[in-house]
Amino acid sequence: MTTVTYHGKFSNGMQVSSIAVCLVLFSFFAQREIGWAFLCLLAAQVLMIISLSPCSWKMLAEIFGIRKGRSLPIWAVIAVTTAVAAAGIYRRNLPYTPWPTGLTSFAGIAILIGACEELIFRGFIYTKLPVRNFALKALGSSFIHASYKGALFASFVDTRPGWLFLITLITGFLLGLMRNYSKSIIPCIIFHCLFDVMVYGDMTSTPWWVW
Repeated sequence: MTTVTYHGKFSNGMQVSSIAVCLVLFSFFAQREIGWAFLCLLAAQVLMIISLSPCSWKMLAEIFGIRKGRSLPIWAVIAVTTAVAAAGIYRRNLPYTPWPTGLTSFAGIAILIGACEELIFRGFIYTKLPVRNFALKALGSSFIHASYKGALFASFVDTRPGWLFLITLITGFLLGLMRNYSKSIIPCIIFHCLFDVMVYGDMTSTPWWVW
C-alpha cells in the first residue's frame, strides 16, 4: 500500500489528531452551541487545507483514495449487497417499515452526508494516520469516526450513544478493510450512501442531527 507523506511543517500524526479533535468538538457542540460548532468546523477545514497544500490533483486522488482498479466492480457489488442487508437489519430496530416505501428530497442530503464522511474518515484520515499496518489504519480511522458520531448523540439518552459508537466502530473498521483490499474509497462511498438512502431516504422532514 502506498503511504502518502507530507513534508510540510506538521507531521501526519499532528495533522490527524488536530483535525480529529476539531471534528469531534464540532459534533459535540452541533446541538448545544452552534457558534462554537461552526468555529470548530472552520478550524478543521483550515487545518485540512493547510495539510493538503501544496498538492497536485494526482496526490489529492491518492490521499482520498479516488482510484479505479480491476477488482472495483466486484467490490462495488459487495458494497451494494452488504449495504442493503445492513439497512434492512438497522430499520428493523427503528419505528419504520422494514424497507423504504419511497424517496424524498432528503435522499440527496443523505447521499451527500455519506460521501463526505467517507472522504474524510476512510479517505483523508485513513491515509494520513502515521501507521503502516492497514488494520491499524482501519481501526484508527474508525475510532475517530465513532467518536465523532458518539459526541453528536452524547446528550440524547434515547439514542444510546454507546451502542451507536460501537456499531460505527465495527462498521467503520470493516469499511477500512474494504478500502485496503479494493485499493479504492469508491466501494466505501457506495456502501455508506446506499445505506443512508435506504435508512433515511424516505424521511419527510430533515432529522434534528443534520446541520
